[in-house]
Amino acid sequence: MLRNSLLITAVLLLSACSENQSTDCSPTVGSCAPTIQGTAVDGSSVTLDDFSGKYVIVEFYASWCGPCHRELPKLKRLYTEKRNTAEPVEVISIALEKNKKTGAKFLDQVDFPWKQQILKESNFVRFDEDASAYDVTDIPASFLIGPDGSILAAHSSIDQIQAMLESIQ
Repeated sequence: MLRNSLLITAVLLLSACSENQSTDCSPTVGSCAPTIQGTAVDGSSVTLDDFSGKYVIVEFYASWCGPCHRELPKLKRLYTEKRNTAEPVEVISIALEKNKKTGAKFLDQVDFPWKQQILKESNFVRFDEDASAYDVTDIPASFLIGPDGSILAAHSSIDQIQAMLESIQ
């Protein structure tokens, strides 16, 4: 009975999230992930839809955020460990900076190994469109998106996301 319920739930999630993602998705575990569209610091276009079929970590942070400085090295390490595996993990990082120049300088210093780095200027985290869509009010805020586009972990630490990835991969 439980197995049938899990199968039905999985089918419903796949059908709900396999369509193009929309901005009216709620940011809760099991729901489809809200769309992310932006321009990376290298000028390329970044959308969450580009990574359909892959695990994606969406990370909201800022250079001025002390707790972010503790989480970002863990994210770098996790990405480095998982990027060349059978089921690679992608990262979309969104820097919510009070000053873009300061954010750009920080990005030069940390040298993230993933290309999907979006730098935005926002005086308040909640006022950013992507942060609002993911119900982010405090940073860091990390989300794990499954290959089907559903949210597997919301507002989780990198350690929690790593443990979840190890249990499902």
